[in-house]
Amino acid sequence: MLPDSHVAIAAFDCVLSDLVALAKATGRMETIFNLTEPAILSVTISFSGSGAIALMPLTPSIQVDFYAKSLHRRDELELGSVTLPTQAQQLVYTPAIALPAGLAAAGAMANQAYGISALVRVGATGFPAFVVGTIAGLMLQTYE
Repeated sequence: MLPDSHVAIAAFDCVLSDLVALAKATGRMETIFNLTEPAILSVTISFSGSGAIALMPLTPSIQVDFYAKSLHRRDELELGSVTLPTQAQQLVYTPAIALPAGLAAAGAMANQAYGISALVRVGATGFPAFVVGTIAGLMLQTYE
């Protein structure tokens, strides 16, 4: 009779942080945007632990979907997605999406406040992700 088999899974940690909006013209963090002002949204994703060191050589994809939710109208706007591959030995990523025509192109309205969030998925593109997380808390105001 064979002994029972045991499986050990290495420690793995993924932290989402620094959800920011940058004015494309200056590269500075901003929270108030003209509706047509080009902007960049980004989030920092950090992996750590022995599981992350073992995972990165498999080059899973990181997909980030950015959203804005109006605090007045209760509408949710899809701002876009970005997908990037991971690399062996790299444990920190900062995916960003450009909004070259500003928030108006996504349907935002003037004189509104929007809560910005990001949905992060790590895994093979087109398949269920093995890491899923969200980050929120960035507030943007719009004007004309």
